[in-house]
Amino acid sequence: MTIDTPTKPIKGESRKQQQGIRSLIVPIVLVLLGVMIVLYPVVATQWNNVRQMNVAEQYTSLSKEIPPEQRAAALDEAQAYNAQNTTGPVFDPWLARVSEDNRAYQEYLGILGNGERVPMATILIPKITVKLPLFHGSDEWVLQHGAGHLFGSSMPVGGPSTHAVITGHTGITNATLFDNLINVKEGDSIYLKVYEETLKYQVNEIRVVLPEETSGLDVVPGKDLITLITCTPYGINSHRLLVTAERVPIDAAEAAKVEDEATAIVWQWWMWIAIAVAALALLFLLWWLRGILGRRKRDEQDDEEAPLAQLDGSSDTFIDQTDDQGPSNPGEPTVSK
Repeated sequence: MTIDTPTKPIKGESRKQQQGIRSLIVPIVLVLLGVMIVLYPVVATQWNNVRQMNVAEQYTSLSKEIPPEQRAAALDEAQAYNAQNTTGPVFDPWLARVSEDNRAYQEYLGILGNGERVPMATILIPKITVKLPLFHGSDEWVLQHGAGHLFGSSMPVGGPSTHAVITGHTGITNATLFDNLINVKEGDSIYLKVYEETLKYQVNEIRVVLPEETSGLDVVPGKDLITLITCTPYGINSHRLLVTAERVPIDAAEAAKVEDEATAIVWQWWMWIAIAVAALALLFLLWWLRGILGRRKRDEQDDEEAPLAQLDGSSDTFIDQTDDQGPSNPGEPTVSK
């Protein structure tokens, strides 16, 4: 005869299981938190890169809506500004800040835009996939959101005897900006898009100087120049990298495709390291969980099999004892073996 023995959950075992689950939560949360911290700079940088490209594209779209005569008047105003400011002092953007109350600075903000928070142009460098809005000035807000035009230099509209200086950050944790400017070589192209006009410049000089060495930013008579300036070396910022380019002709076909060539997701070397570290952490977490859960499952199976083994052993003992005692009814004959 088979005897069914219903099993009931034991309170001690249930409490033990709950404690086991809680003991898993803490390491899981810690690992996931670490992964989020490691990946945050990657996500933030890519988010800001895309946002900056979108601002540059919006500038191009909005420029098409401006009446041609209004665009022409704005360009004429910028050219007149350049003609009157051929010998203006140019200072390092990170050492000297212009007072916002400066009258000349306030007048400058009204040229090629309606203020320092509105792009005056876009800068494109296909070699390093740079597509940034170009704002007035070089204060911290500007340099966090794109490239800045250095006040005191020529407006970025081209023309003989002009030298526009464009500044950008290197090494900030939430945007690429000019991080890859060190990869630009002589002969590479840099483009400025002002309203519907695309200006092409070819790099002809690259220098590393001290912050106070600004003589190379002066206007050269008869030359149409731009200089890109950023801090170097990466993370140290003791010097300045100056990339100077001179205006060259551009055809309509090249101008039409340059924006697409400068539009792409930029992956930095440190991003791959961060992604690899995060992936290894997640793989380790999965491996660790698999081992813990597998071990607990085996322990539970052993715990379930132990009572059954004890029950089988008790039944055998009971049968053996019955055989030894003989028939339970004294009146029954005993069969000799």
